[in-house]
Amino acid sequence: MKSSRWERFINLLASPAKDPVDPLISTTGGVMLLKVAPIIGTAALALIQAFIFL
Repeated sequence: MKSSRWERFINLLASPAKDPVDPLISTTGGVMLLKVAPIIGTAALALIQAFIFL
């Protein structure tokens, strides 16, 4: 029996998604990157704001 377009759409929404962070967590360097990247991003944003408002 062929499924309807609506059923295929619901199955697409209900299917599990891949974890995009999984390859990073499996390596030591990836874990370090996940810890350091927000700090570097925050420092970059602070410097941009300092240069704009000075």
